[in-house]
Amino acid sequence: MKKPILQCRFMHMEIIIAKANQANDILKLYTHYVKNSVATFEEQTPSLIEMKQRIHDVGLNHLWLCLYHQGEMLGYCYAGAHRARSAYRFSVESSIYLSEAAQGRGLAKPFYGFLLSTMKEMGYHTAFAGISLPNTASVKLHSGLGFQTIGTFKGVGFKFNHWIDTFWMSLRLRDDAEIPKSTKRKEELFLSEDWQNKQKNTENMLLENWNSSNLGA
Repeated sequence: MKKPILQCRFMHMEIIIAKANQANDILKLYTHYVKNSVATFEEQTPSLIEMKQRIHDVGLNHLWLCLYHQGEMLGYCYAGAHRARSAYRFSVESSIYLSEAAQGRGLAKPFYGFLLSTMKEMGYHTAFAGISLPNTASVKLHSGLGFQTIGTFKGVGFKFNHWIDTFWMSLRLRDDAEIPKSTKRKEELFLSEDWQNKQKNTENMLLENWNSSNLGA
C-alpha cells in the first residue's frame, strides 16, 4: 500500500554554497529560462564547463547559493560583482531562479532574503537587480525585500524577436555613514554558530512554506 503524500511533509530543505558539482543541476534549471524566458538575455545555453567557471568566479569573493529538497534542486540565487572597477567592490548584482515546481510556494522571499542578509554581513553596501519586463512577480519580490526603484532601460534587449525593457532596483545593505574596510570571507561566516542558526531557521521556514503549499494544493 502506498504511503500518503503527506508522509513526506517533514523532509528537510537545504541551502548550500554552490560548487562545481552543482553545475549540472544549475544548468538544467537555467536552460529552461534561456529557451523560454526573457528573465535572462542569454539566447544559447552555456556549456557545463562555462557554468562551472561562472560558479567559480562568483565564489571567489561573492556568494552563490542553491536550494535543495530531498536531493532535488528547487532554485538558486547569487550575488556577484556589480562592475569590474575597484571602486565598485562593495556593490553586488543579485539574481534568483526557481524551478517551475517551486514557484508560487513562498520560497523566493526567505531564500533570496537569506542571500541578501549574508551579503550585508559579509560587508557589502548595495545590491542591484535588473528585471526584464514584464515580470510583476519579480518586481513584487524585490519591493517586498526593500529594493527601491532606480529606473527603466528602454529597449535594451532583443530576444524572441521583440525588444525588451529592464527595470532596475537597488537595496542599501549598510548605512552610508559606515566606512567600509574589507569584506568577510563567506566560509568564515558560515562556520559561525549564529549564522548556522540563521541558516537553519531559514531552511525551517522554507520547509514550512513548502508544506503549507502542498496542503493547499
